This record gives sequence, structure tokens and C-alpha cells, in this order.
Amino acid sequence: MEDLWKRAKSFAEEAGKKSQTITQSSSATFVNLVTETAKKSKELALEASKKADQFNAADFVAETAKKSKEFAAEASKKADQFKVAALKQADQIQNIKSIADIIGTGTGSGSGSEAELLEFGVTDDLREFAEGLTSATFQAFPDQGIC
Repeated sequence: MEDLWKRAKSFAEEAGKKSQTITQSSSATFVNLVTETAKKSKELALEASKKADQFNAADFVAETAKKSKEFAAEASKKADQFKVAALKQADQIQNIKSIADIIGTGTGSGSGSEAELLEFGVTDDLREFAEGLTSATFQAFPDQGIC
């Protein structure tokens, strides 16, 4: 029976050694698996972050292009409005009679009759005097606070 006990003991020792070897290799394999999984997880997270940045950059570029087009359209619209306003004002300026056309030069060429002009004090002497007046004439007068 002793032989049986020795064989059982030997078998148990052998099983223990194999179990320990299997456990150690399983443990190492498990550690390697966890390490590899963590590494892959970091790589995937980094790749996902890069993709998200690319999508954000693409969205930013698209939004910027859209805003740029809107700004250009608005600027073009304003320029057209300024052009129309300038043309209208130019037409209005051309339609305004010059002061010389309104007052007239010489006698009898004004809008009123000679009698009407004389009634309001417009004489040949006044006309001669007014023809010599320019804006520089009034710049020479000192300012006396007349308001």
C-alpha cells in the first residue's frame, strides 16, 4: 500500500506542478492579453480623436466657406445699392439748374420780367457786383459771431 501512496503522492505533486505551470502561463497570457487590449484601446481612442478633429476641422472649413459666401453676397448687394444711389444723385445733380441759369446773365434774360426784377431791387449794378463774388470773397471777412 505504501507503493500506492507513493504513486498517489507523486501523481499529486506532478498535478500540482502542472497546475502551477498552467496557472503561471495563463497568468502571463492574461497579463499579456490585458496589456495588448489596453494598447489597442489607446490606439483606437487616439484614432477616434484624430477622426473627430478631422470632422470638426471639416465642419469648421465648411462653415467658414458658407459665412464667406454670405458676406460676399451681402457686400455685393451693398455695393449695388451704393451704385444705384450714386447714379440717382448724379441724375439729380444734373437736373439742378445752375445759379446762373436761375438768375440769368444780362438784362431781360432772367426768369422774371425786368419790372419784377427792379421791384425786388435786382439792378444791373447788383448783377455786376454779384458776378464778381466767389467763395473766397467771404473767407476774408472776420467772424463776428453772427448766428
